[in-house]
Amino acid sequence: MHAQIETTGIKRIKSAFQGFGYDAVKLGRSKLAKPIDENNVEILDDPAFQASVKEVSGITLLDTARLANLWMLCRASNP
Repeated sequence: MHAQIETTGIKRIKSAFQGFGYDAVKLGRSKLAKPIDENNVEILDDPAFQASVKEVSGITLLDTARLANLWMLCRASNP
């Protein structure tokens, strides 16, 4: 019974956020330290990318999505 009430409360909160134009997503078990919506982002499974993000996380203000964009641009360019 308590779990059902808690789930209903979460749904109401999520619905309220959506009413204001926000989308509440679960960030609990993210593959990376900085939050990101992990849908349709295959690069998050790349171990080299994960290591790179960990290496620069203390010296950059860029979020994971921007780091992924830069990573893909660098991989597409000539070495």
